[in-house]
Amino acid sequence: MFGCPPSTAGIPPLFFLNNYIHSQMTPEAEKFNGWAAMLGFVAAFGAYATTGQIIPGIF
Repeated sequence: MFGCPPSTAGIPPLFFLNNYIHSQMTPEAEKFNGWAAMLGFVAAFGAYATTGQIIPGIF
């Protein structure tokens, strides 16, 4: 009925393979990434404000 899990007879279990190394960013790298993203937004806004196009030369 409701709330009961469906029958799993004949269905193999699901598993994931993580064959890659997890690399974590340092706080300094996160700050630089945020700074670069903000700079990109300002540049995109400036390009849109001056040309009226989302991506000048394309749209």
